[in-house]
Amino acid sequence: AALSSLHAQPAPLLRLSVAPQQEPAQPGEPFTYVITFANLGPASPHDLVLQVRIPDESGLISTTGPRAGISQGVVTWGVGALEPGEGGRVEGKVRVDQDAPAGTSLDLIAWLAPNIPGATTLTARSAVAVAPPSDLAVSYRLDRQAALPGDLVVFQVRAENTGATSLAGVQARIRLPAFISDLVAQPDVGIDCPKSDSDTNELA
Repeated sequence: AALSSLHAQPAPLLRLSVAPQQEPAQPGEPFTYVITFANLGPASPHDLVLQVRIPDESGLISTTGPRAGISQGVVTWGVGALEPGEGGRVEGKVRVDQDAPAGTSLDLIAWLAPNIPGATTLTARSAVAVAPPSDLAVSYRLDRQAALPGDLVVFQVRAENTGATSLAGVQARIRLPAFISDLVAQPDVGIDCPKSDSDTNELA
């Protein structure tokens, strides 16, 4: 009798996650989500396709990553082959609708699968709520467009309560270049500007 052997190819072991970069989402403002994927198994899947549905109450601004396209509210990336231990990351930026109701859930759903019929699809999802519209209008301006070392630069930050109720505990935070050595504020303004090793300092 003839003998034969059959080797079972191990199934791909893939990891997929989708995460918002800020919470909550603000009406009318950009909102970024990050999708990461990796091959944790010994097999090498080929022709992988990554898809993400654009959340309702939002519109696509831009994407990163290879060969991205959009059709009927779904962004598609051609990932291709993933060798064992390989992975990647893509980002999508959307703008939340200006009239999105407060508390609306922006559902982020991603799929990763080989582009072959009957292949197992890996799904990941996350959600972030839309925040109530802010009653604060904030603006700033500088007294010049260019400065030399040692020059005094004056900047003004203006915050206005545009709502009908009082707001308590309001703070303004401004990121300043670390090369600014001295900071003077109006006598009635309390400031805290801790030094850091980064290229920016934060003024509160």
